[in-house]
Amino acid sequence: MYPVCTDNEGNPRAPGEVWNGSARSCCLYKCMENGSVVAVEPDCSSVATPLCEREGEYVLDVLEEGACCTKKICGKFKKKAKPLIQTISAFEKCQFNP
Repeated sequence: MYPVCTDNEGNPRAPGEVWNGSARSCCLYKCMENGSVVAVEPDCSSVATPLCEREGEYVLDVLEEGACCTKKICGKFKKKAKPLIQTISAFEKCQFNP
């Protein structure tokens, strides 16, 4: 199988290959058979949701540096906490410029 796509850094990519196109966020791309490149969402279906049993605790989504998926933890909201950040899809946050 010969490479038909090129990533942002000029590296050849084979059809069906998925790669992370950004060092600071999780921008996944897939090389298609016709040579086009499409953004793909990371598979976060295996992220477990804890059972929060302590009074006042809720499930919170935390994004660790370098991770593609949020981690779910039990925690309490702080009174001066900033509002939760809206989730942005890979199509909105990732721009591919070959």
